[in-house]
Amino acid sequence: MRAASILGGLALAFAVTSAPATADSMIKRPGTERHALVKRAHQLARDEVLSTLPSFVREDLAKRDPNDYEVHYEHLLDRYMSDEAPLNELERRAEKFDAGGPAHDGAATWVNGHGPGIGQCGGKKVAITFDDGPYENHLKLAQKFKDANQFLTFFVNGNNFGCIYDKPYPQQMRKAWDLGVATYGSHTWSHANLTSATSDDQILKQLHLVEEALYRILGVVPRYLRPPYGETNRRILKLMKDNDYKVVQWNTNNGDGDGLPPAESIKIWQSIEKANKVLMLNHETHADTVNKVVPAGLEHLKQAGIQTVPLEKCLKHHPAPYKVTAKRSKRTDEWTCVGKPAPGKFE
Repeated sequence: MRAASILGGLALAFAVTSAPATADSMIKRPGTERHALVKRAHQLARDEVLSTLPSFVREDLAKRDPNDYEVHYEHLLDRYMSDEAPLNELERRAEKFDAGGPAHDGAATWVNGHGPGIGQCGGKKVAITFDDGPYENHLKLAQKFKDANQFLTFFVNGNNFGCIYDKPYPQQMRKAWDLGVATYGSHTWSHANLTSATSDDQILKQLHLVEEALYRILGVVPRYLRPPYGETNRRILKLMKDNDYKVVQWNTNNGDGDGLPPAESIKIWQSIEKANKVLMLNHETHADTVNKVVPAGLEHLKQAGIQTVPLEKCLKHHPAPYKVTAKRSKRTDEWTCVGKPAPGKFE
């Protein structure tokens, strides 16, 4: 997105009005003026999301037909139904973005974010999540949920228990996606503890690398992020807000990552009731979880008449789970973990 395109919309908007324009007041404005303000809000919200993407994704989108992808920015529109930001400040942001500043550049990403994240579903809903994949049972796990008419979310790494680009993971992920029951989020590239990072650049590299992989394999750039070990601090939360991520934790843990026997994990699943607000953590890397716990857990949900929901419904669709959705890419020599951080490492 060029600065000229941003400023063109701004100039039109500021030429017709200088009074704040909230969503409620929009309906009271003349048609031409209202159209200009709405157009301006959409342009700025879209550009804001684009500015947070990895440079690889931005460059690839610039080569694509606009009909081949969609930028999801609806959660930002209310912020821009206003003329409160001075024009010279908006110009500065546009110029910085046009100059190709990195997505973590404070001047290029003026996003204010959506809070520190969530630990439970809104309303009486149940969402089931799986960390640390993709792994050997990835497709099998998704198929179990499909067969049970239930939903799940994968928080995946790029290089943890295996390299996300290695066969058969891309094929399994695409087939799992096509089943229509899985949402994909980021669990960082190498599962390094983000609180140990020495710079914001290290943290954003962890996010951007796995985003590039998901963009290539599935055609999506995730907005939902689960930090490894659930570890965050004020600095990390601010960085996530500034880059349009939604941090998602959990309020129920099946215990597989702590070595809990399958029988005990099953009891945790069986404790789920209709009145619960459940956001459950599981790990797809544990064979017993996939082969023993999940089948028993899904049977309990069936008998109890409990319907799980996609994570985006758990969050009431605010914000959308992906920053961008696009057509998938063909495999190239760039689909590799060589030269990228090893498991648990930042460099």
